Amino acid sequence: MDIYNNDNVRLYGFCALESSENLNSIWFALPKTQMPPESVYIVLNDRACEHEYTSNSVTICSFIGNWLNEDPETGGITRVEIVLNGSDLRVHEWGACLPVDCDWGTQITPVEDAQDDILNVSWNPGFVVRNQSLEIVEVNRLMVTTFSHYIDSSGRPDVTDIYYFTK
Repeated sequence: MDIYNNDNVRLYGFCALESSENLNSIWFALPKTQMPPESVYIVLNDRACEHEYTSNSVTICSFIGNWLNEDPETGGITRVEIVLNGSDLRVHEWGACLPVDCDWGTQITPVEDAQDDILNVSWNPGFVVRNQSLEIVEVNRLMVTTFSHYIDSSGRPDVTDIYYFTK
């Protein structure tokens, strides 16, 4: 069994089946110095029949990419960038500001957080605590739900905003 990345390069790694009770999963490991690819596919060689079987490409994490708000006139979050950094996902966001968008910075979450197609991150710029749920709702469509709790003395009520993004 060989595992290839999205550039058709064979990965150096180890591949194995799960325990004998669960033969529905295949896993592989890479050297610590090698970054995980965005997607992989598997080639099985049946030596007895001299036939090769190739799987479809599987995306390691559907969150990875540059996401733009579907509403170009939004007054909220305009852009989300999610990158894989080792075993973590780095979530970088921008909000609508003039003359250029405000950089919210980056939050980090373990890649395992993405297994249910939902990421959870929090932001605290000092005057508001924002808890977000980023959810893959369709292929290449991201829903970001933001619950904002203001901690300054403004007296503003809590608010929940929902935005949709596409790659």
